[in-house]
Amino acid sequence: NSLMEYLANFRTSEGKVRFSVTTRETFFELYSRIQHTIAELYNQTEEERIETEILKCRESLALNTRMYDCDKQARIEKIRNSKRIYSPEDITASDIERVLYAAVPVDRYGNLSSVKKSELNNHFYDKRFSRQRIHEIISERTSVDRFDLVTMNFFIHSQADESISKRRYIRFTDDTNQILEKCSMGKLNVSNPYECFILMCILSDDPLGTYSDVLEISYHTAE
Repeated sequence: NSLMEYLANFRTSEGKVRFSVTTRETFFELYSRIQHTIAELYNQTEEERIETEILKCRESLALNTRMYDCDKQARIEKIRNSKRIYSPEDITASDIERVLYAAVPVDRYGNLSSVKKSELNNHFYDKRFSRQRIHEIISERTSVDRFDLVTMNFFIHSQADESISKRRYIRFTDDTNQILEKCSMGKLNVSNPYECFILMCILSDDPLGTYSDVLEISYHTAE
């Protein structure tokens, strides 16, 4: 009875366990931050694409002596106006999967290759933050676990403007530990292979690049 009374104190007015609600709220906070981050990445890539296209167009038009300057400028402006601007709301679970697992092989249907085909299967088989998992969490068909939160926060910190890897590592571990403890999940566990892997990646010069490279190699070595 005393245990049930204790647990009852952790329930909301809707009868849901409080730490579950906190975890879902934390998930959506991180999800929103990821959407903003990827939107910025897409916009930067789009800007670079447009500038490259304009440069090629200028070079081509410079050789064209039959067009008026106003027509040449109009063509350049048409390219510039074709630039797409992404908002956070445009970013979906598929975008998150595409950015996180850019180096993982896909099948002919565009789905990620099974983790079973990876050399790291024994350690990472249930840690993939795929679009399917994201949809299941959002639709409440499954609950958020610590590896979801660790992976999400890893991506956010991997994109932070920080040139000193040790400083990035400290910020990531402090921030992640606060998130996990807030959700009653305990601190980062270096004895867990996946969390240890994440920590090694965040300590590298290119965290997301290192993450992608290792995952890509794991499929090649498993062949």
